[in-house]
Amino acid sequence: MSEIDIRSNDELYRQNELDEQDFLQHVGRSVLEGAPIGSGRYRYGSGETAYQHVRNFQTTVRKLRKQGMDDNEIAKSMEMNSSEFRAKISQNKEQIKAYEIAQIKKLRYERGMSTTAIAERMYGDPKKESTVRNRLKEGAVRQNKIFEATTDALKKELEEHRMLDVGPGVELALGVSATRLKNVLTQMEQEGYTVHRKIAVDQYGKATNQKTTIKVLTKDGVTDRDIYDHLDEIVPAGSDLYSKDGGETFRQRKPPEVVSTDRVYIKYANDYDSAEDGRLKDGVIEVRRGVPDLSLGNANYVQGRIMVDNNHFMKGMVIYSDDIPAGYDVIYNTNRKPGAPLYKQPGYIGDTVFKKVKDDPANPFGANIKSDDELVLAKDRQWVDKNGIEHESAIRIVNEEGNWNEWSKNISAQMLSKQPPALAKRQLDLTYAAKREQLNDILALTNPTVKQKLLADFADSCDSDAVHLKAYGFPGQAGKVILPVVNMPENQIYAPSYKDGTQVVLIRYPHASITEIPSLVVNNNHKDAKKILGDAVDAVGISPKTAQQLSGADFDGDTVYVIPNNEGSIQFKKQYEALRDFDTKD
Repeated sequence: MSEIDIRSNDELYRQNELDEQDFLQHVGRSVLEGAPIGSGRYRYGSGETAYQHVRNFQTTVRKLRKQGMDDNEIAKSMEMNSSEFRAKISQNKEQIKAYEIAQIKKLRYERGMSTTAIAERMYGDPKKESTVRNRLKEGAVRQNKIFEATTDALKKELEEHRMLDVGPGVELALGVSATRLKNVLTQMEQEGYTVHRKIAVDQYGKATNQKTTIKVLTKDGVTDRDIYDHLDEIVPAGSDLYSKDGGETFRQRKPPEVVSTDRVYIKYANDYDSAEDGRLKDGVIEVRRGVPDLSLGNANYVQGRIMVDNNHFMKGMVIYSDDIPAGYDVIYNTNRKPGAPLYKQPGYIGDTVFKKVKDDPANPFGANIKSDDELVLAKDRQWVDKNGIEHESAIRIVNEEGNWNEWSKNISAQMLSKQPPALAKRQLDLTYAAKREQLNDILALTNPTVKQKLLADFADSCDSDAVHLKAYGFPGQAGKVILPVVNMPENQIYAPSYKDGTQVVLIRYPHASITEIPSLVVNNNHKDAKKILGDAVDAVGISPKTAQQLSGADFDGDTVYVIPNNEGSIQFKKQYEALRDFDTKD
């Protein structure tokens, strides 16, 4: 393909590409800031930008290889298996290529630089002009593929629905940029489709006579009058098909499997010391092992949603249980009192047991549900019924076992403000030293384009850190999701990531005083805790009464920071006696 071919082809997508090229983003700290491998929001670091994260990962791998470590040892140090490590290496190469393509296109088409000048700017060598040309070709091929895939997706949806809402916001459901959708619609109009740009409909959710204007995509001569006569037939684009890779590929959106409430045993709020008290495990959904449509795959726990009776759902942490009453497959633990209806009833004022689904087919739960290819332990949970029809597990997953490891390791000013000034000063000094090392890493870069971008982002991050006063975390600190172990002593915690006997404190935000900081001893030999959590890497088991001390935490996905405190440097106090057994939700 000649340079003229590239430019003419690119004209169709040019604005779209310009919108998407500046994808560098602040995502956390870098492994080169002084933190050990395995710490930070991402276990192999992230840096101030997505591109810096890629560079730091590669730099770290090169350094470790020079130190004599083989790839298996490096993978283990980063808490990855060899397959994950190889995939990460491959993924980083693609990310670097995508970054280079975006920057080269910007310099070529927005700033008008020659390919030779770009080669010198990007690579410090004008002889690498051929690399620049290859990147331009690769970018054009990818954009053409994305353009065609998005067009095909809209055409397929029009085969199922006469009218598609293609107004602002639907690009989020489709998984493409607003500019890409605009360009695709322009092309489809040239092919004979119609975009009705001024369809006035009632404002959603407002008890007024006000109207809002939407755009509707149709084919086969549908008129504005036809649309107004059948407003109920308008379906948002992305209701059937969606993309997870920016429009390169599309997949079918399947409605959630439904569980009948006849299979659900409700534990309401009863006497607190009773095993039937739903508050002991408030927010936990217990499911029977071996039931195909309630499978967690190879995970021990997930945070999920389960559709019940088509229009409501359960939410919380989902775990297996061997103590489910006969005739049921699910136990739903709730702090609702006996007599609370499952669904909203006329004249009833108060919370119901189940939540009503959103009027949004693309997102009925109002949460970011992970697709199967985003899961690791809980993937591949399809099953086939007696009629040979394939189904998915009814449990839709928001977070799976392992996801909570990606928490930031910073400590907020809220926690430090309640501790001795000397402790706060120590953590802020460590934060300053890490920032200084990060700045030195950026100053050592030779690529002027990348260096300029990273310095600007670094300055912005310093301003943000100064405002929010987030400090360097403590050694061994980690974010964990909490799960209940009913017979766990109040002064103990099941935490397989720490050695038996380790003294730890739990920090939950917000907390009003150090009386809301439990101090616990690690006990990893607790039989029931082992059964529930296994070798959990990012979950801990605590007594329900310990959760009460954590400013009224429950077990629907609440998280804490676990911090080793053998030296006693972090101060805490016992809970006020008058607040013991106080129901913070009542």
